[in-house]
Amino acid sequence: MADAGFQYEKDLIERLKAANYIPAGKDAPAGSDDSIPDITIQNGSGVESGVEVKLQESAAFGSGSLGFDYTAVTVTNKDPWYILEVNPQGEEIKEAQRMISAMAKAVDLVGEVNSYWYYNNRVSPKYIPYKIDKGVELFKRAGLVIKENAQKQYDTDKKKLQESAKWPGGHLSCPASNIVNYYTAKKSYYMQIGDRGLYVLGTNDPLGLRAKGAPSFNPRESYFRVRVQPKGGTAYRFAFELYCKGLPKSSISLGDALGSGKSYRGVAPSNLGFLR
Repeated sequence: MADAGFQYEKDLIERLKAANYIPAGKDAPAGSDDSIPDITIQNGSGVESGVEVKLQESAAFGSGSLGFDYTAVTVTNKDPWYILEVNPQGEEIKEAQRMISAMAKAVDLVGEVNSYWYYNNRVSPKYIPYKIDKGVELFKRAGLVIKENAQKQYDTDKKKLQESAKWPGGHLSCPASNIVNYYTAKKSYYMQIGDRGLYVLGTNDPLGLRAKGAPSFNPRESYFRVRVQPKGGTAYRFAFELYCKGLPKSSISLGDALGSGKSYRGVAPSNLGFLR
C-alpha cells in the first residue's frame, strides 16, 4: 500500500508538471519525509502551496509509536506504556510526530492503552510484550530467557495485544481539526485523496480553490487506531495512527487514483482548469 501511495505522488507530479502546475525545482515527492508537504503545486499565477496526498480515504493520516517501559513494572511502579519521543535510531522525533503525540495525549491515548493493554488486558492481564525498552538486557536482568524466535514473538504480541478496533467502544475518537492542524503546520493547505478528490485544509486557501469547488476537509469521524503493526518480515512496532471516514466526495481533483495497493495503475484524467 505504501509503495502505491508513493507512486501516486510521483504520477500526480508528472501529470501536473506537464501542465506547468509544479514549481521549478520541486518535482520530487516527499516520500517518507513527514516534515514537508507530499507535493507542492502552483496555479497559473505562480502562487504555490503544499498538498498532502493520500491514495484513499482509508489510509493513515499520521502516526506515532508506543514503548513499553519494563522498569515501570519492576522498579518504579508506574504505568508501563508511553509515547516514544525518539525514533528507532535514537534521534528525537520530528515536529510532525510531536504534533501527533500531543493530539494523542489530549485524548488520553496512553491512559487508554495502559488500561486495555496492561491492567485490564482481557487476553492476558498485565501482559509484558517481547518488544520492550532495552529488551534483551532487561529480560536478562530479570533472569528471563527469550526462547521464541522473532516470528513467534510477533505472533504472540499481536495475539495478546488486541488492536483498538476491538476495544470496548471501538476506536478512540479525536477532533478532525487534529488532522487539519497536523498538515497545515507544514504549509500543506490542501489534501488530494485518490478516491475522494481535492479538499481545503483549514481557513487558509492560497490558491482560491474553495470558490472553484474544493470543499473543506470535514470528515464525519476521525479517530486513533492502536495496534501491533507489521513493518516487513518479522519487524513490527506498537503504533497509534490517525484515521478518518465519512468524507463527501469533492467535485474537483488533481487526478483520482486508478485502483489501490497492488491494483494501483496510475492517475485518471481530470480537468485541471481550476488551477489556471
